[in-house]
Amino acid sequence: GSEMCIRDSSRPVLALTFLFNATKAHCMKLVVAPIETTTTKITKKIVKFSRKIENKKEVFAWSMYDFANQPFTNLVVTFIYGTFFTTVNASNEIEGTQQWSHAVSITAIIVALLSPVMGAVADRGGYRKLFMFGFTWLTIIATSILYFVLPGEVYRALFWFIIANVGFEMGSVFCNAYLPDISHSKNIGRISGYGWSL
Repeated sequence: GSEMCIRDSSRPVLALTFLFNATKAHCMKLVVAPIETTTTKITKKIVKFSRKIENKKEVFAWSMYDFANQPFTNLVVTFIYGTFFTTVNASNEIEGTQQWSHAVSITAIIVALLSPVMGAVADRGGYRKLFMFGFTWLTIIATSILYFVLPGEVYRALFWFIIANVGFEMGSVFCNAYLPDISHSKNIGRISGYGWSL
């Protein structure tokens, strides 16, 4: 006959024990794999702690800047003022769409040229916050002036839009530059996601 022999183990392991021969017991214990060792538990706690955000106020303030910037993209660049320009300011919708696209392209070129220079100056002289607030105010002022542009004043509208859009993009550049300062390699993606999700 045969019967199963179960042995208690001090370590949390999976063990299979078989007993062959009813008269003489020969037990074999097969260790499959450890469930969880002390080292594994400590490692998990360290990783969990490293991902924990300690500077919550700084992260919140950084995220709120990005949150406050988003209406400019939605209202001015994409939906409201962009549509207003192509249908009211421009001579016709097709030409207006083309002119608006050119203005966006000009913005991208200006930002691409300004970012490395301004970034180097900011890092060298510690002007990062000053530049961020300066470009933010430039966006606010230029966007406010767009209200006074009359139908048919195409180039005036495009000029102030480019100024506002450059200010917006440059402000975002300096805001993003703070991300390495408020995060580390374990939670930088998580913190960046907070700003983007808002």
